[in-house]
Amino acid sequence: MGFSTFLSSPYTWLVIAAFLTGAALSRLLRWVKRSDDPARAGAHKRSTVLLLLMLAFFSLLCAVFVPGVGRFLQDPMGLLLFYLIASGIFFLALRFKKLFGIPFAVLFILLVIAVFLFLQAVVAFTGETEIARVKVDTIRNNIIKYELMPAVGEPETVVTEGVNFAPQVELIIFNDFFVFLGAKTWYRFDAMLSYNPAKSSATEVSFNRHPLSRPQGLSEDVFDFFMQHRDAIPGIKTIQGQITYPLKVTQGRTYSITVQNDGGVEVREVR
Repeated sequence: MGFSTFLSSPYTWLVIAAFLTGAALSRLLRWVKRSDDPARAGAHKRSTVLLLLMLAFFSLLCAVFVPGVGRFLQDPMGLLLFYLIASGIFFLALRFKKLFGIPFAVLFILLVIAVFLFLQAVVAFTGETEIARVKVDTIRNNIIKYELMPAVGEPETVVTEGVNFAPQVELIIFNDFFVFLGAKTWYRFDAMLSYNPAKSSATEVSFNRHPLSRPQGLSEDVFDFFMQHRDAIPGIKTIQGQITYPLKVTQGRTYSITVQNDGGVEVREVR
């Protein structure tokens, strides 16, 4: 999970908003009559409190709109409770520094680190990258026609013998530690296969191979370099080619081809 992913979590913005809210409340309750110029000190306190509350409100808006309103609405009460509790902790830590400051600050920092590591593990090992979509136009007389829409480049129409398809993808899979740190599986997607039952038997399966006009991901030279030097390059778990099990497809439906962060290729219907 990179820095951008960290910022896309609502908890990140709620922690910032809670800190600013706690600081504003602490500043608001500070006694100013002991100052040499109470009027000036009071005006400075009001302007500071107003600025902190404006920044806290902006952070709350970021907590809603940066991750997406849909994600926020999944658990609005839980997020609101987290914000209120965190604001109270920051208020006590800043208002009563000697009594609450250091213990609460240490506990809260440990809590933030634990939440971050949990989110990091979830995103790292469940994330995926969509490399293409396939829209099946027709399946007739053992001929399949579909539109291949790669993530990069122009779509192309494929007409071939068969009743389904399977992507052929070569993968460079990294060790779990590197995946945890944010590494994704590198890939070279260079062909589509279609299963031809008319030319298959119980002991032999017949595939038709359609090379992509523009292979996706790594170039052939780069992939070959990693293949030849994989034992000398740290962090590589394995390099392998993968063909998914031929998916039984339906005419008129669209399918997504994805590469998992921790290795593997999946094909599933999206609509």
